[in-house]
Amino acid sequence: DLPYTFLVIDRRYSMVEITKPFKKTFNLAFFFHNETLSERLVQTFEVLWDKASPMSTLLDKLRKL
Repeated sequence: DLPYTFLVIDRRYSMVEITKPFKKTFNLAFFFHNETLSERLVQTFEVLWDKASPMSTLLDKLRKL
């Protein structure tokens, strides 16, 4: 569970959304047109992807509910 959301478009444009602490509801978002920041967010995504659990594990758990 991340306390923020981010997206990158074409490795140029990016957005970082910050939630309210402890409520996980929208608080504010920042939009950037910055290739350096966008590349850092792409690298962050790749690290998160590598550390994530396989989707099949999540889907198996959801099927058991």
